[in-house]
Amino acid sequence: MKKILLFLLFAVFIWNGCGRKTILRKYYVIEIPAPADSVILDKPPLTEKTCEILPVSVAPPFANTRIALRKQTHEITYYVNHRWAVKPDEVITQQIERHLQQQRIFSLATSRFWKLIPDYQLKTEIYQLEAVEENGKLTAHLHIDFSLVDTHSRKVVIYFSANRFEPLPKKNMNLFADALSNRLSQELHTLSQKMTVYFQNSPGNQSAEKP
Repeated sequence: MKKILLFLLFAVFIWNGCGRKTILRKYYVIEIPAPADSVILDKPPLTEKTCEILPVSVAPPFANTRIALRKQTHEITYYVNHRWAVKPDEVITQQIERHLQQQRIFSLATSRFWKLIPDYQLKTEIYQLEAVEENGKLTAHLHIDFSLVDTHSRKVVIYFSANRFEPLPKKNMNLFADALSNRLSQELHTLSQKMTVYFQNSPGNQSAEKP
């Protein structure tokens, strides 16, 4: 009798185990595409000035690996099985550093300054980094501010703010991560254009290019 009961319990356990659906947690990355032309890395920097890329500041509701979903104007929830692979402040700081190094605006643009005092500091603040759901449709939302500060005068020489909404063709979290990555790339491109204009028109900023 005991053997029969044990067999039945084992059979029920196996049946329940087979009937359960495995829930996988999916992770997403924010990454901007590499420039199509690698020759850009060979050109001299636009200016001999240096720039420290400060750690990106992200508003607390969006600062961890949970992906925020907004369905109401003042209410957000978080996806259970969809997460960022890396905290947004860390990965976006890395992407900004990579972008500025590729653009060759400064002689040195890095987030790792030790003994050298930089000529400029780039401050980045993110107020929203979220998915917005409305009328059954999903939109990627990025609200980001950039401030380039002259470390000698302590003045903000470039300020650029972007508050963008990117509607997705369908509900898909990979498309969501891709839309945010592309939007970040576009805003960084605009920022680098503003920096280029600034240094080209500033008498005190000498080009690093040799005559």
